Amino acid sequence: MRILGRENVQIRAIAEIVRLPADSPYLQNALELFSNLKIVLENKQNKATEETELIMNLSPLYLEQIDIATKKGRNEEGKSLNN
Repeated sequence: MRILGRENVQIRAIAEIVRLPADSPYLQNALELFSNLKIVLENKQNKATEETELIMNLSPLYLEQIDIATKKGRNEEGKSLNN
């Protein structure tokens, strides 16, 4: 919920997510939520400066989400090829 705060609150919330260990059960959920928020904000007309800054701060997390999904897909593809 803090991601919906302002300025430093958002920055601290994003930093906390980035510091989560890769095997954290909360990381994947947070990355999905942040990715969805980024997409919604990008598609919004007449963005405020704060929203544009938030999009920029969420971009690395969005890319991480894509990377995780890609790796998961490759692992699943490898499993199905081995069966």
